[in-house]
Amino acid sequence: MRNLSLSVLLIVTLIFSTNLSTANAAETELSFKEKKELITKIALEENIPPEVLKAIAMAETGMMQYEANGEPVMNKNNDGGIGMMQVTMSEEEMEAQGIDENRLKYDTAYNIKQGAKILSSKWNYDIPTINDRDRSKIEHWYFAVWAYNGLSIRNLPSETNPVPYQEKVFNYIRNWGNIPITPAPKIEASTTSNGTLIFTKKHYSIKEWDTSSMQSLKSGDIVYTSYSTLVNGVSNLRDIPDTLSPSKVISTVLPYSRVKIISGPYESGVKANLFSFYKVSVNGKEGYLESSNLQSSIPTVTVPHTEFPTNHNQPVGRVVIKTNNVPFLKSNEDGTFTVLKRSNSNPNFNRGEMIRLYGVMGDYFHVGGGYYIKNSETDMNIMIGRAYIEKPTKLYRLTSDNKLSEHPSQITYKTGEYLRVYDYDDRYLYVGSDKTGKHVLKRDAAVKLVKGFITPKKDITMYKPNGTVHKTLKAGQRVWVYGIDGRHLDVGGGYYVFYDNSGVVNYSSL
Repeated sequence: MRNLSLSVLLIVTLIFSTNLSTANAAETELSFKEKKELITKIALEENIPPEVLKAIAMAETGMMQYEANGEPVMNKNNDGGIGMMQVTMSEEEMEAQGIDENRLKYDTAYNIKQGAKILSSKWNYDIPTINDRDRSKIEHWYFAVWAYNGLSIRNLPSETNPVPYQEKVFNYIRNWGNIPITPAPKIEASTTSNGTLIFTKKHYSIKEWDTSSMQSLKSGDIVYTSYSTLVNGVSNLRDIPDTLSPSKVISTVLPYSRVKIISGPYESGVKANLFSFYKVSVNGKEGYLESSNLQSSIPTVTVPHTEFPTNHNQPVGRVVIKTNNVPFLKSNEDGTFTVLKRSNSNPNFNRGEMIRLYGVMGDYFHVGGGYYIKNSETDMNIMIGRAYIEKPTKLYRLTSDNKLSEHPSQITYKTGEYLRVYDYDDRYLYVGSDKTGKHVLKRDAAVKLVKGFITPKKDITMYKPNGTVHKTLKAGQRVWVYGIDGRHLDVGGGYYVFYDNSGVVNYSSL
């Protein structure tokens, strides 16, 4: 009887223990905020961009450690994977590396840590490298992410397989992390007779694939707002680090505004928010910005055949406005910009206007007096000169594969006409474009590239190439300028005049 009672007690205890274990497991599923906090912390410890590790967790299990019944997520892809990160190892491998299988099942942090270590080990595999192979750059992990799932032909992107594993991971970064990563290039690979994958190209140079992780910033760091693809370019400064109510937008911040990090990163409670938040100071206000709205430096726009700062204070071209309502901006001492009204009747720049261009600051064109226009290829072109027609000449079209043909319009420009020039090389002047190709003029004796013109306010001297006096230019006489070198204004044929100050010579770009 005594032995029977003990046996019954033992059975009841085992049943109760089993149920308790399941219940505890169900209660152990952390909130998404807690899980993202763990992923970010562990990713930073392992020198991995948190954006990448979060996306892997989403691709593997939807960032879940447990099933609805409280049991650990197991064998999601029929490969023996365990837990959130689907850590897949044989018993021998786990024993050799001192990995506790039970903790992989029931300890979320431990599972994330082991997944991060596996991903980090893939970085050192014999796989293709990208650019300068920087662990802080998100796209540089492309092939390591591929290896995390297996260096198999099944993960080679193709028309029939456009979204293999690593593309699925990067789509989470794009769509849930709000990071506009450009598509992957064509991957050059082959297979051996036994099906082994071989990368035939071992290095890729991809200018656009250099996105720095913005989830590893520290207090005191200085960064800049990026161009948001979600809210018309501006970033939302919030009162709390989340996107859902009761979060409120304090103000909107223009792109490329200077930002000081106060604290963070903080994680959102929203599953689909794979970005972090930082408490920041910007434009004299404090609040929270998404990490996806930040970048480490200001991208600098370029003007063809112009290096800044120039060696003169004259305009280098014109900003040609193609659309309406392009904002007029004033720069502030803290590096931010304020939208201004030019006048009540014309507050913004509109289609057809041509504004003198003096320089660039980051992604903005300086149009004089501390005023700026934000760069946008859809809203504007940059004209750097004019093509002056000395003899009748035809318009041509140059396609992307460098095939030249007469333009379908069969236009022939007449002597005395001059066209806007947006770029040039040794063979052509680029005077426009369409969907098919670029509109060009041949560079020959029929056309001259003109940068601007001068109008002397009083009689001035024109000099020969050897520096001796050539003749006197009369006040009010308009003369073409073909180039500028410091104080020398090239007026053609090697002849030049000195530009001393605007009180003597008025220079204007075309």
